[in-house]
Amino acid sequence: MAQQATLMQDADFIEIPNECGVLTATLAIGNYSEEADPEAGSRHRRRTNVGALLNAAKYHAGTLTSDDALATLSSRLIRAAQIHPAFAGAAAVIATPGSDTSVESFSERLAKDVSLGLELPLVGVRSRFGRRRSAKDKHAKRAGDYTIDTDLSGMRVVVVDDVFDTGTTLSAVAQAALQAGADECVGLVAARRLPA
Repeated sequence: MAQQATLMQDADFIEIPNECGVLTATLAIGNYSEEADPEAGSRHRRRTNVGALLNAAKYHAGTLTSDDALATLSSRLIRAAQIHPAFAGAAAVIATPGSDTSVESFSERLAKDVSLGLELPLVGVRSRFGRRRSAKDKHAKRAGDYTIDTDLSGMRVVVVDDVFDTGTTLSAVAQAALQAGADECVGLVAARRLPA
C-alpha cells in the first residue's frame, strides 16, 4: 500500500472535478500553463513542462523533438491510467476525433499510444456531421455530435483527449460510449487549461 501511494505521488496527475456527470472521473497529467505573475491574471501565463511537451508534440510534428515529446506524454498518460483506481478494469480506449476526418488528429495519436500501452482495443468514434465542430466555439452544443458503432456493453472505457478546456468534447464522446452500451466512462487528458 505504501508503494502505491508513492507511485501515485510520482505520477503527477490532476483530478478534474466532474461537473457534467457523464464521466466518472477525469485525469490530466498537468496544467497547460501557470500564472507567471499571479497579480497580473491570465494575461501573464507561462507554459508548464506538460504544456511545453504538448506544444512540441502537437505543433512540431515530424521532428525528433516532437516524437520524443509525444512518447513522453503517452508514457505519462499510460502510467497515470495504470495507477489511478478509476481506470482499473477499463476494457477499451476511445479518442476524441479531430475536426478534419481525413487526417489522424493529435488526440487520436495519443489515444493510439495509450491503447497500445494499456493493451486495450482502440474504439472508433465518428461525428454525425462528417466534421467535428470547432473546439474554439466554446458555446457549441456537443451532446449527440458523435456515434460509436462498436458494442461496448458492460465496459468501462477510457476517453482520451489532448487538452481539457470546458470538457464538452469529452462529455459528448462519453455520451456516445454510454449509448453504445458502456457502463462507465473515464477521461484521460494530457493537460488542463486554466480558466481565463
